[in-house]
Amino acid sequence: MSAEEELEGQKNTLELSIQMISISLLRSISDHIGDLSLSISRQLMDESDVLMVLVSLMENKPWIAKDNKGKRIRFENQKWEVIPPGEFHKVPKMEAQVWILIYNLLASEYGQKSYAITGIRRDTLIKVRVIVIDS
Repeated sequence: MSAEEELEGQKNTLELSIQMISISLLRSISDHIGDLSLSISRQLMDESDVLMVLVSLMENKPWIAKDNKGKRIRFENQKWEVIPPGEFHKVPKMEAQVWILIYNLLASEYGQKSYAITGIRRDTLIKVRVIVIDS
């Protein structure tokens, strides 16, 4: 591997680490969403529409990939690791974080009372059900 390719790989790993840490932080915040001000809940749910972003993440699963040898790898503990054959069915930690985040947002008081489920949002959220069935 050339120095440029190695640097590019390190850059990609660093970017993915930052993204995964952001998801973990957002999941931690969602544990206390009932304690947040209405404006913060509104920002998360309506203006940023985090739920739609999370569905896209679940579709693409950036924490799962294949290495250059064709082996399935997952991004856990800030590094890529080969998934042992007997563990393909296990949900990676980051995917579990996203599931909990989706649940917390939808089950929150704001999510129950104020998040408007439009046709587009409904169709997008239904994709999560398809992801579960396909997994």
